[in-house]
Amino acid sequence: MTQQPLEMAPLFGILGPLYVRINGTETAVGAAKLRALLAILLLRSPRIVTIDEMTDLLWEDRLPRKTRAALNTYIGRLRQMLGPIGSRIRTAPTGYAIDARADELDLTRFLRLRAAGQEEIGKGNLAQAVRILRSALGLWRGAPLVDVTSSRLQREDSQVLAQLRVAGWEMCLDAEIARGRPQEALEDLNRLIATCPLHERFHEQRVAALHQMGRRADALAAYQAARTVFVAELGVEPGASLQRLQQEILAESVAPSIDPVGRTSRSAVVPAQLPADIADFTGRAEWMDTLGRSLAVDPGFPGSMPTVAVLTGAGGAGKTTLAVHLGHRTRARFPDGQLYISMRGSSQFPLDSADVAARLLRDLGVDPASVPTDRSERYSLYRSLLANRRALLVFDDVRDTAQLRPLLPGSTRSAVIATSRNDLVTLPANLRVDLDVMDDDNATALFTSIVGRERTDAEPAAVREVLRACAGLPLAIRIVAVRIAANPAHPIGAMAGRLTNARSRLDQFEVDDLGVRASFGISYTRLPADTAAAESFRALGLWPGPDLGSAGLAALTGRDAAATELAADTLVSSHLLQCTATGRYHLHDLLHVYAREQAERQDGPGDRDAAVTRLLAWYLHTAANAADLIRPHHLPIPAETPPAGTTPLGFADDIAALDWCRLERANLLTAVQLAASVGADRLAWRLALTLWSYYYLDKNRDDWTAASEIGLACARRAGDRRAEGALLACLGTALCESRRYTEAIEHYRQALELHRATGDTQREPVTMNSLAVVYGELGKFALARDMFAEVRASHVRSGSRQGVGLATANLALCLAELGDHDAAVRHYREALDIYREIGDRYGEATTLGNLGLVYESLGAHRLATEALTDAFRRYAAAGNRHGQAQTMVMLGRSQNRAGDRAAARRSWRTAVRIFDELHDPGAAEPRELLRGLDAAPG
Repeated sequence: MTQQPLEMAPLFGILGPLYVRINGTETAVGAAKLRALLAILLLRSPRIVTIDEMTDLLWEDRLPRKTRAALNTYIGRLRQMLGPIGSRIRTAPTGYAIDARADELDLTRFLRLRAAGQEEIGKGNLAQAVRILRSALGLWRGAPLVDVTSSRLQREDSQVLAQLRVAGWEMCLDAEIARGRPQEALEDLNRLIATCPLHERFHEQRVAALHQMGRRADALAAYQAARTVFVAELGVEPGASLQRLQQEILAESVAPSIDPVGRTSRSAVVPAQLPADIADFTGRAEWMDTLGRSLAVDPGFPGSMPTVAVLTGAGGAGKTTLAVHLGHRTRARFPDGQLYISMRGSSQFPLDSADVAARLLRDLGVDPASVPTDRSERYSLYRSLLANRRALLVFDDVRDTAQLRPLLPGSTRSAVIATSRNDLVTLPANLRVDLDVMDDDNATALFTSIVGRERTDAEPAAVREVLRACAGLPLAIRIVAVRIAANPAHPIGAMAGRLTNARSRLDQFEVDDLGVRASFGISYTRLPADTAAAESFRALGLWPGPDLGSAGLAALTGRDAAATELAADTLVSSHLLQCTATGRYHLHDLLHVYAREQAERQDGPGDRDAAVTRLLAWYLHTAANAADLIRPHHLPIPAETPPAGTTPLGFADDIAALDWCRLERANLLTAVQLAASVGADRLAWRLALTLWSYYYLDKNRDDWTAASEIGLACARRAGDRRAEGALLACLGTALCESRRYTEAIEHYRQALELHRATGDTQREPVTMNSLAVVYGELGKFALARDMFAEVRASHVRSGSRQGVGLATANLALCLAELGDHDAAVRHYREALDIYREIGDRYGEATTLGNLGLVYESLGAHRLATEALTDAFRRYAAAGNRHGQAQTMVMLGRSQNRAGDRAAARRSWRTAVRIFDELHDPGAAEPRELLRGLDAAPG
């Protein structure tokens, strides 16, 4: 009865055994894992499938040891198998996606045809609707995903696809019967009932078709057959709609009419309660598509759960707007009504579920006097009324799962959209959407749609400033845009200026009955009575950094780890806090302003200062623990006992310490800045000095310079001249690394004067060594050589083996530059022995690299390659990526001079890759070398 439309067959097929059409030939995908991988990409198209989601679907709880590597291998094999269309699979930063146009996948083609058929039904073109719907159903070649070995896809996606097919048949056969062709529908119905004997709608259609054909006895017999199945298999009588149909036949009424959406006619008013849609709805396209597909499902399988979509997010994220817009977009799929209830979950008096059920019963046509008083009976009647209806229920502002669970339909014909500020993690849902802030493009589009293109084009810089202050929050964007649109004589720049003051910023986000502060306040006042979560929220407002780990949050609040994580979990589930990664937390910019407001209103100055001091001390002592491992021979910094409530982190080795510094990089500079701003000068300069080892190793020149300048200012403000000398030297080295040699020399000279004036004999030779390095960089190698010799003698007298090793290595560098290569090699070997003796891997790696350069200048290419390769390994073992990149540049030069251009190309490409990953401008040098290599003849 069905046939394929006369158009080109889809490129990809999942409505049956999986196939792909390559060069016009339908090809099966042989390997099981490749079938599953392709099915995942097609089912999620066009969105990106994250690495976590893909591995979970492919392997579930039996993950391979190297999951990412295994996944990359399968992606490569799938691309290879797909041949000329393998490039359709694209790699994204978070996962993979497949580019398939709507007409290239049989599923999307089916959904488009089904929607077109439904549109024709709405116009009354039933014959055309049947033709289109049968074409859609002709795309099915069997059970969906039948050959895909993924239990999750079989359990979830396969069922949804099967439900879509059933819904398509329902619509098609309704139209057949409604246009007076019951005999056309009967053959399909007999076959479908044999396959789905418990699907009541098919039985209802068969009874109606038989009666319309004048076969009254057969129609009643079909009803009895259906009743027998339901009683025997489910222990229930047929639904109200099928029973009404039987009664009409028994009463010898006119042949029951089936309308084009497949329900018996009734005179009750169909509820259409959705609030008005907004004309300037913008963004959320990815979720609109996903939610739209989810709500398109009309399963009809007894025992299956109804479609439930849960939209969560912070106040002002646009949950209600999205739910209402989605409801309007999909209302044609729910001809039995669209019901909307504000559950008032964020208010002081949330609605009682039983009261909501009573209202819904009245809305569905139940006489108020007939609404049961017993709660259980009320819920049962509510579910019974929905059993044979296609209705959309929008429950807005749900408080928790307990409030909503009794109101979920019992059948699969209706769908639910629920919005909440809480996660509703225990609510059974098919789809969960956690609404984040808008990206820049969508934020600009929303703002422009309200303010107008002419004004936004006239002040692009001001628009950017306004939107930066809104931080992507839809409510904030809408409010400020409405205020600007209402005052066409006022420039956008005026609003941008008012928004620059963080302390009064929330005042600008109020108009009529809308306000960002009020929206945040609803969630904040609903926090549990035990104040831990509320106190943590307010404390986070005191920290200006981009995020904070759980250990740092514990120090900020003065609570233990368990209590801290519990409070953070509460804030995350209330959408007052974002969990950006495991154990890392982030406040939205406007929530941060609100949290600080609450801290200043509710917490005394002493409590606020204590919280900030604990966190800054935690950063100082944790950074000191890291520095002891990163550069174990660094000069000591005065130690102090951490304050109560502060537990600094310890590290297993230097790699773990370096990883922590890199993770906290932005926060470390923020901590120095915050300490200076609150007058904690001693803490600020000590932290800046402690970070010297990390900054030197990772070459974070801008952060290093900024932290050192702040630390120097704080040391001077505190009147600590010894600390001032140390910070002058620290800043001098940062300037030297930035090639600001003249400034570096001046800072070193001032530092030396203070070292001598304060008797700091430990730092004096170290700073002299640094000054000599600058002279070497300026080509004054004879002067630098003499200074290094003096520094070396000083360290020999003091017994500092690390100092002797460093001065000896630097002396060797000058000797090499002055042409005394034999002496340079002897000194480098002496330095290597010292570094290996004291376990200084960084010093060893640096010395090996420089030794390799000396060998290269002597024409000893093999020795040069060995030394440089060994240096690369040492840098890798120490986690020093910058050193690895620099060594690859030197190794490439040596390989090129030795005539091995292929090896040189590999080395320089490695250098470029590492520098790029570090966002280091040093990548320019190996890129230029590669261009020269490519341009060279031969």
